Amino acid sequence: MSLKFLENNLRCKFCNQRCTGGVNRLKHHLAGTHHGMKPCSKVSEDARLECKEALANFKDQKTKRNELLQEIDAVANFGPGFKPPSMHELRTWILKEEVNDLSIIMEDHKKAWKQYGCSIMSDGWTDGKSRCLINFLVNSPAGTWFMKSIDASDTIKNGELMFKYLDEVVEEIGEENVVQVITDNASNYVNAGMRLMEKRSRLWWTPCAAHCIDLMLEDIGKLNVHATTLSRARQVVKFIYGHTWVLSLMRTFTKNHELIRPAITRFATAFLTLQSIYKQKQALIAMFSSEKWCSSTWAKKVEGVKTRSTVLFDPNFWPHVAFCIKTTVPLVSVLREVDSEERPAMGYIYELMDSAKEKIAFNCGGMERKYGPIWRKIDARWTPQLHRPLHAAGYYLNPQLRYGDKFSNVDEKSYKLVDAFWGSTPELQKFAIRVLSLTCSASDVKEIGAHLNRYNTRLRERSLQRKQNVDPILVEEIDSDDEWIAEKEDPLLPLDLCWLQDNELFNVDAIRVVSSNSQETQASSDHMVSSHSYKRKHNEVPSTSGGKGKEKELNLTPIDEDEDLDEMRIHDSGHFPTIDTLDEDDDDLGEEDLS
Repeated sequence: MSLKFLENNLRCKFCNQRCTGGVNRLKHHLAGTHHGMKPCSKVSEDARLECKEALANFKDQKTKRNELLQEIDAVANFGPGFKPPSMHELRTWILKEEVNDLSIIMEDHKKAWKQYGCSIMSDGWTDGKSRCLINFLVNSPAGTWFMKSIDASDTIKNGELMFKYLDEVVEEIGEENVVQVITDNASNYVNAGMRLMEKRSRLWWTPCAAHCIDLMLEDIGKLNVHATTLSRARQVVKFIYGHTWVLSLMRTFTKNHELIRPAITRFATAFLTLQSIYKQKQALIAMFSSEKWCSSTWAKKVEGVKTRSTVLFDPNFWPHVAFCIKTTVPLVSVLREVDSEERPAMGYIYELMDSAKEKIAFNCGGMERKYGPIWRKIDARWTPQLHRPLHAAGYYLNPQLRYGDKFSNVDEKSYKLVDAFWGSTPELQKFAIRVLSLTCSASDVKEIGAHLNRYNTRLRERSLQRKQNVDPILVEEIDSDDEWIAEKEDPLLPLDLCWLQDNELFNVDAIRVVSSNSQETQASSDHMVSSHSYKRKHNEVPSTSGGKGKEKELNLTPIDEDEDLDEMRIHDSGHFPTIDTLDEDDDDLGEEDLS
């Protein structure tokens, strides 16, 4: 501690100087900023730098918060007499000003495309008129920019036409600026990506990392323990949210904390909801043991009896919920990282996946019979889909990972550290900057589908929000026909969405349907190469020449997202027994597992 409390004032422990202000003024004193107080002459260098950094971070956060709230504040400060602009004003000078503002912003994006390179992101979505639309966006360190949307209702499955659409966007942006094209792993996009790389040797096609991780979670969700646990948890949640009185009682015991965690991907939502359920374990036990519940009519109905029995008396339910959390939430952490705008993920994706697997093994007590099936599910998707030359190059070129002693404690984006390390080799430096400034995810493409009327304005707002410590995988609502909500009585979520701001849990997006009947023994084949510590064992790096070398060809063996692993004949070898029994310590989650 660098301060002493003296009555109502503070005193510096280094120079014994009395401070009549607050902690912030004392930080200025220690940082030597000459702001409101004489600088400390005896402060240690470590303490001075720490205070200086804390003050800079505080200033940054305050500036960004003010920018985010400036427009709302302007209207609110005007008062109830505010008169909105007329339709004529909206269509004339206001529209013109908005177009001019966006043109200025677009020029900033174009400069970033030229300086750092960029990623083209594309995906399809269906609008309210059942039209299949394809969005095209461009991502760089300057943010994400919406290019256009086309109606591809008649051509969405046609790989040849998809190639034509993507090729036109590359031409429009400039081939010299495009480093990669990101799409999901549907067969039409795979074909288009291959064709694009054949024609344009300087760019790469890569599948969306967020989409791939969601498929991993889906595959893990088919293992016996996970599928059974999700099914039982879903029944509990459906019963509670399907009946207004029961839902109200639950909120009384959980102090208005919700069980459902809406997320950006379907399967992340499932496992984060399990995490939320476990966090409310004691509240749910207290609720179903309470006099209020026991004296209610619901306690005598079949559904109520079954749900209470699961929560109070099923010896496997809570240990299995805990086990599912331990083996999936590390993957959701990777999803959170790759979907964040805090830093481009290309330089970290290898390390993030490795760390997630190691965390899962650690959570399983190092017992291969527990983590082995999980790892093989991960590898079955990672090896053919995310094991890409660009991802390997990102790991190799990232000074924070390759030279940790020098850069591990530096709080800076990896591509901004390149000058400090690769400065003596200009060509490698330029290549490193272009690789390390790339994103790995195309989730913005789907989200923008619902905001076509204000696309680039919406993207700019979202970027600002993400920089305000808002969880990148958080959403504000859940579909009313979601699998976790039963359509009985009046299922509803609170109008006050403050429960979504719980920083102790991850939060993600609207979801679809997970088949509760899908049961699977264990998955994956012995010949699938584990990515765990792959970089440490093989140290393989893609060619940096920009040409179409052998490295480019060897890694292009994608899995069509529509194919099931069983249909691809990827089966478990039988060397690992099915995870059907767990140990007592499996029902032992620490704070780290719940935050």
